[in-house]
Amino acid sequence: MKGEKAGAGFRIGPGMASLLMILVTLLMAALAILAMAGAQTDATLSQRNLDATVGYYQAAAQMQRELAGIDGRLLEARKAAAGDAGAYERLVRAIQADHPAEPAEDAGGLILWVAVPMRNDFYLEALLRVPLQLAGPRFEMFSHKPVDRAPWEAQTHLNLFSQ
Repeated sequence: MKGEKAGAGFRIGPGMASLLMILVTLLMAALAILAMAGAQTDATLSQRNLDATVGYYQAAAQMQRELAGIDGRLLEARKAAAGDAGAYERLVRAIQADHPAEPAEDAGGLILWVAVPMRNDFYLEALLRVPLQLAGPRFEMFSHKPVDRAPWEAQTHLNLFSQ
């Protein structure tokens, strides 16, 4: 043990420290790229969410204007009918004919379909029941929802494995 130095053991040379620093730098760059990709994806999703929300509220405002117009026409029809139920029904059927859906009615009255475009193939849709009595509320909204009007395409098979 005469020729050995105290504390001598495994030594790291100057090249190993440089190699470790390069490895740490590469790992930090890879993490930065992943963070940027995640941030870009989040920004895109946030923009799509913003566009959908703005489209919905614009369509909701348009729907309120449409409903106010229908309510005004129904009020005018009540005034014009002057208590004559048959005349009121004819006027309400004329209002129903102005809407694109197939005329429908149920025990509660006539059904009006109102749709306002939101974005792409999505619409804000409302179904109104208009009672044919001259007293009481002029209409009742029994459905109000966004709907997808895109044509449905059937798939004949489900490809689970991409090639």
